[in-house]
Amino acid sequence: MATEALHFITHFEGKFLTTVRTIFCKPGQLSVDHANGMRQRYYKPISLFLMLVVLYLLFPLFQGLNMRMTTYEHIQAGSYFTAMIDAKAEARGLTVEEVGERFDHRSGTTSKALLLLLIPLTAPILRVLLIGKKRRWYHDLVLATEVNAFYLLAFYLIAPLVVWAVILIVRKEMNEEILGMALLALFTVYGAVLMHRVQREARWRSALKGLALAVTHTLMLTYLYKPLLFLVTMALI
Repeated sequence: MATEALHFITHFEGKFLTTVRTIFCKPGQLSVDHANGMRQRYYKPISLFLMLVVLYLLFPLFQGLNMRMTTYEHIQAGSYFTAMIDAKAEARGLTVEEVGERFDHRSGTTSKALLLLLIPLTAPILRVLLIGKKRRWYHDLVLATEVNAFYLLAFYLIAPLVVWAVILIVRKEMNEEILGMALLALFTVYGAVLMHRVQREARWRSALKGLALAVTHTLMLTYLYKPLLFLVTMALI
């Protein structure tokens, strides 16, 4: 029994680390190998993504994808969210602060389920960027899973730790706009390498597609995922 358990742990650790290393060091390779039937050496992409979702929700250093209710009031289209908050408070006979407490308590659970929507929301973006390449629909889903696994791990698990360490060292808050641009640039480089490996086009075309992926993915999060999370959470309180 102990031998079997040790074998399982070693096997799991080997696959897990191989998968994470491939996602970071060779963007797109996981999806290419998966499409070519070479899957044995990798941890299942969806299982990896689910594990990262759990880690993100257990140790969130940034609000990021799971924002407090008051944050929605200060973003673009904030007046729309404020009107919905006021309407909910009036309908429930609560104060805005009480609605906020219920919203923040509920959103943690809601976001766990809705993070899975990032995969089908990203797949159409990749389908457009990879137009002309013969691929089955589930290959786009695997690639979307790889992209969002990188996004979640790099920007919502690793980056917050790096920023936190820098703040401790320099004892100064970082400019959010500069940080946002730096992360967007990193995502663009990642996307360019990924596109080149998957489609094997000229590097300048891959670079443009990497930028397009970074921008459209950010817009998708801002104008689709986050408003959807807000609406679902408000409906549940």
